[in-house]
Amino acid sequence: METSQPQRIVFAGTDAYEGKLYVSDLDGSNKRTIAQLDDAVLFPCWHQDSIYFCIAGDADSDKSSTDYLVNPDGSRLRRLGVPEGMLFQQFINDGQRLLFSSGDGEPMVSVDLEGEDLQYSPAIAFDSLAYDESKWIVVRQDDEGEDVYEVHYADGREPWELEDLLNVGGSVYWSGTSSAFFLVREDDEFEHGLYLGDSETQTVTELDLPVCAAMNARWSPDGTQIAMIGALPIDEESPDDEAVDPISLFIMDADGTNVRQLSQHETYQDCIAWSLDSKHVFVSEDLDDSDESMPYLHRYDVESGEGTVVPTETSVWHFALSA
Repeated sequence: METSQPQRIVFAGTDAYEGKLYVSDLDGSNKRTIAQLDDAVLFPCWHQDSIYFCIAGDADSDKSSTDYLVNPDGSRLRRLGVPEGMLFQQFINDGQRLLFSSGDGEPMVSVDLEGEDLQYSPAIAFDSLAYDESKWIVVRQDDEGEDVYEVHYADGREPWELEDLLNVGGSVYWSGTSSAFFLVREDDEFEHGLYLGDSETQTVTELDLPVCAAMNARWSPDGTQIAMIGALPIDEESPDDEAVDPISLFIMDADGTNVRQLSQHETYQDCIAWSLDSKHVFVSEDLDDSDESMPYLHRYDVESGEGTVVPTETSVWHFALSA
């Protein structure tokens, strides 16, 4: 099993159209190419002995992305037989299946590691709503045709309606160690409300955080902290061309306290990952604030706040850590 080995990184460079997918140790050493295709390599995800990734579609021909699995040593590259337009969500069933959603509220689909056995999931969810095998978000319409968002439980108990929290849009991030979740609510003005909830007690509490938006939140493996890509409030006195949300890496405790900003430069929101010991967070971040700066993989020590560049010998946009 890959989990018996030291944690590693899989990544594609920002020059993704070279079509290369790399694996290295956490310190950037032992870098090697494990896949090379003819188009941009995007959104890798690593679970045990399997690495998922996709290659970009052709916008001129409306061709959607194509999904692949490959072993961490580069062997057994295979294409997955996933219906057109489905978006990868996560590995499920202890890594034996991959879950996909349509992104528009249609039933989710899972496929086995050979990419052949398709099964439809009981969950009906948008791509921004995380899935947990014991609970998930379902979007249904009431008698008046209005969308209703509910937490459904695998044990068959009565669903829990989330009332108005997700009616416009938002994201749900489940803790992997408890019944807690972090919820980001969007309103009609695309402003975010940030909440902590509990699916067992069926309670939700709004947080008063220094960030005005949050994206791609990730709970630490030990369940004690949440990392997120956050936006600070815009300085209303700044010139119009400078009034832009600074996007940075933030960390907070699982109860919503002790919020601190770690990254100091533009941080890319697509990927964020914890080390298995919950001591470090990895993000893709610009080296400086210049227009020519490119994103490189950074590792932040959660306790000290110190950040270092992982020497991957290439700039990095999309990446994942082994788990």
